Amino acid sequence: MTRRATGLAVLCGVGVWLSTWGTALAGTAQSAEDCKRSGQCGEYGRCTWRDGLCIAGSSAECKQSEWICKRQGQCTAVDGECVAGSNAECAASLGCKATGKCTNAEGVCVVGSDADCAQATVCKDDGQCAASDRRCVARDADGCRKSGECRRIGKCSPVNETCRVGGDDDCRQAKVCDTSGQCTARDGLCVVGSEDDCKRSSGCKRGKACRYVDGECVR
Repeated sequence: MTRRATGLAVLCGVGVWLSTWGTALAGTAQSAEDCKRSGQCGEYGRCTWRDGLCIAGSSAECKQSEWICKRQGQCTAVDGECVAGSNAECAASLGCKATGKCTNAEGVCVVGSDADCAQATVCKDDGQCAASDRRCVARDADGCRKSGECRRIGKCSPVNETCRVGGDDDCRQAKVCDTSGQCTARDGLCVVGSEDDCKRSSGCKRGKACRYVDGECVR
């Protein structure tokens, strides 16, 4: 027999969101050792054998899990599954630091506010600093312009809730323009568009790569 844990499981009459990247299976096992040796234990904290199934028997089992606790913030055992037991568990997770999933919502860590996004890597690197529908998105030009991708590759304009290359001005302030002459916006990217682009670059000033040939700056 196989017990299936999907996005929304009803455990003893209480709806608990389970963040398991798709469908996780609590498979049958022949012994407690089977559970402890399985990926179910290491990834989902299901290390206890009960009625032929591997389940999360304690919060300690959840907390040793690399995936469900350390990455997803689901560190508390409830009815055989690991769930987020508090905002503090979410805030300590890698998911909070990376994508702003710092708020506990019915047992799963989600993006709950702009503050969740502001401290996350997805804001600092990608300019997605505003909360919308439990995720971090790019809402305004200010967030995009402060991002690492704006400075590096010209993704400085908000388009459909992400930061994109919006025009030549975005490219000309970016590092790729200065270093390799990619100063022209084309099809959402900064590219070398002319000999003038090459002449702007440090590759021209230092390495004499000032001629435009087939989309590149060459000597």
